[in-house]
Amino acid sequence: MEVPTPEPKPLIASMSQKMPEQAVPIFFFEKSNGSIIAVKEDEAWELYARKQQILGKHARNDFTLIGKGDGTIFQKAVWEAKEMGKTDIKAAQEIIRKGQAEELEACRGNIIPPQNMDTMNLTG
Repeated sequence: MEVPTPEPKPLIASMSQKMPEQAVPIFFFEKSNGSIIAVKEDEAWELYARKQQILGKHARNDFTLIGKGDGTIFQKAVWEAKEMGKTDIKAAQEIIRKGQAEELEACRGNIIPPQNMDTMNLTG
């Protein structure tokens, strides 16, 4: 007895009608294995201030700050990708990848530490 296989569903990408999120400062860190990650300011403080420990091992996963950007280049790419995504999802993905790479190149060497998230002022 042969089991019928279901037909694959078509890929449908839905784009929200609201505007994409506003530009936020973005920090780029390089891992000890050479890969690069992008994080927002609260995560950046955790990586910058504390060295992440791996339980059960003596090695540490060290992160090096390689730059801070204002996020406007990536935001522009997201807006372009939103328009392109209505017709061609692959092109929209490529626009976002290119925007992140351009943001990285623009902020490389702009070493500004993230705001200290462990302190409070009188307003909290």
